[in-house]
Amino acid sequence: MAPREATVSMLNGTPRASVGLLRSVMAMQPLHCWWQKRILRKRDSSSFYEWLEGRKKQPKFKQVVEKNFELLGIPPATTVKDHVNDIYRQLTSFVHAPIREESSQNSTRETWGRSESTP
Repeated sequence: MAPREATVSMLNGTPRASVGLLRSVMAMQPLHCWWQKRILRKRDSSSFYEWLEGRKKQPKFKQVVEKNFELLGIPPATTVKDHVNDIYRQLTSFVHAPIREESSQNSTRETWGRSESTP
C-alpha cells in the first residue's frame, strides 16, 4: 500500500510526503524479509520480540541488505547492493535534514504555518 500512497502523494503535489513514505518502505521491507529469514532459520522468534519491545537494537540497514542479498544468493560482485544503500542514504538525507536544493524548487518555505522567504 505505501508505494501506491507515495505515488498518489507525488501526483497530488506533495513530493515531501511521497519521499517520506518511500523512505519508510525502503527501511521496513528489507527488515521484514531479514526477520522472516532469521526466525525461520533459527526456529525461534524471541529475538524479534526483544527488538519489538525495545530491548534489542535494530540492525543497521546496510547489514540487513547484505544478509538479504546473501540469503537470496545474489553475487557480492553486483553493484545492486551499493545502489540500494545509496538510494536509502539519499532518501534518509532528504527526510531527516533536507538541504534547500532537495526540499524545494521555489524560494518560499512553510514554517509552523507561516510563509517565510529564503535567500
